[in-house]
Amino acid sequence: MLGLSFAVSLFLGNVVSVGLTGFLVPWVAGHFGWWLRPAPGKEFRTGLLGAAVIVAMYATMVFVFWRFF
Repeated sequence: MLGLSFAVSLFLGNVVSVGLTGFLVPWVAGHFGWWLRPAPGKEFRTGLLGAAVIVAMYATMVFVFWRFF
C-alpha cells in the first residue's frame, strides 16, 4: 500500500508492536491487578472470573472482526 520494501515494513511493524507492548503491558497489569494478585482465600473464584473476562473479550473481538471485517 505504501510501497515499502518487506524489510522496512517488517522493521516498522516491529517498532510499533514493541512500543504498544511497552505501553499496554503495564496498563493491563494495573487494571487486572485484582486477578494477578487475588485476595487470600478467593484465588479460585478470582481465577474463574478473570478467565471469564478474557473469554468474553475474546468472543467480542471475534464477533467484531467477523461482522465488520
